[in-house]
Amino acid sequence: MLSLGCICCGRTDEDVLYAFSVTNDSGREISITSFKADFPEIAPKQVSLKNKEVLLEEFPSRDSGRSYSFLDVFDGDSIIVDYAGSRFQIFTCIRRGSEGVGCSVPRNILNVLPEPVSGTDILLSEYVFTAEDFNTAQPLE
Repeated sequence: MLSLGCICCGRTDEDVLYAFSVTNDSGREISITSFKADFPEIAPKQVSLKNKEVLLEEFPSRDSGRSYSFLDVFDGDSIIVDYAGSRFQIFTCIRRGSEGVGCSVPRNILNVLPEPVSGTDILLSEYVFTAEDFNTAQPLE
């Protein structure tokens, strides 16, 4: 009976590292502005990445503790990506309790969930802004 209880819990409370990598391979400098749609009074967070630059964020946790996502990296549920003042994209992923999750567009960075790195206690999420992202972004008018 005791062994069945241990099998069911499946948690060992080991240290886990959530690692998030954002690479700008778009050919342009990008500026990422994040905000919380439901809290417009909170100042947005802004990150700039030159072409070929990488942003790496890491969050230590326990395997029975909190899970992290790109929402934590950007500290918001919405981001605007500005491609050197010429084009832009908007990504949202707003969780609304029983209403579910409202996430926009197929290549939404806020939808990317961490995957285990084989043989380690690291959960890794990687996202690359590409030249195609720039080409399909909306022009600034």
